[in-house]
Amino acid sequence: MHAFFVKGADPDTCDEAGRPAIIWAVASGRPEIVQFLLERGADPTATDPEGVTALGLATERGESKIITTLAPFFKVIQPDPFFSPIMSHIMNN
Repeated sequence: MHAFFVKGADPDTCDEAGRPAIIWAVASGRPEIVQFLLERGADPTATDPEGVTALGLATERGESKIITTLAPFFKVIQPDPFFSPIMSHIMNN
């Protein structure tokens, strides 16, 4: 994947189904690729064709490492130290 981006690939590239790379990485359960894409400027708020964000998909799948990586990019209306990133996402979306 690194070689792909060395050649100047867009980190928000979509597949033939219209899913951004970050959504693919979440769907594949690959937190290291999510981080890699974010470091190269991928939009953490990008959605799939159904309007699901990477954070929403990670929450549905219980991908705690990915949730922790993505959560800082989303506005938390009422931060609470007792809420996990999943609970914060549920309460604010």
